[in-house]
Amino acid sequence: MRRRHAFHGCLGVGSLLVVALVSFGCTTLQSTQLPPEELRYGIRSGDLVQPGDEISVVTVDGAELVLVARDVDDAVIRGELPGGEEATVAIDDLVALRTHQVDPVRTGFAVAGGSYALTLLLWVFIGFTIVFGAA
Repeated sequence: MRRRHAFHGCLGVGSLLVVALVSFGCTTLQSTQLPPEELRYGIRSGDLVQPGDEISVVTVDGAELVLVARDVDDAVIRGELPGGEEATVAIDDLVALRTHQVDPVRTGFAVAGGSYALTLLLWVFIGFTIVFGAA
């Protein structure tokens, strides 16, 4: 009986691990399809970019930057690049914007599927252990 309780503990811990790992991987990019003037207005008004948002921006010269917005004012977006460097982008230079968002539906299905797969694998392992004996 003790052996079964140990496997149940592994099942719970393993399921939590799968849930945590899968939850971080289900983000989507949402492109904002607006003319540059409306895009800039939406950024300045706070409707499109908030501090803490992970964004990808394209500037008039074609450069694309991915950053986490730290501060947005009427002139610039200040943030941090993936390497930890500070970046400042002039809002008047922006022509396209994509925001990184967690997709709750995909995350839910991924978590449920991952948990089910882990549970199934653990029960198969338990079955083999019971049938063939513990090593």
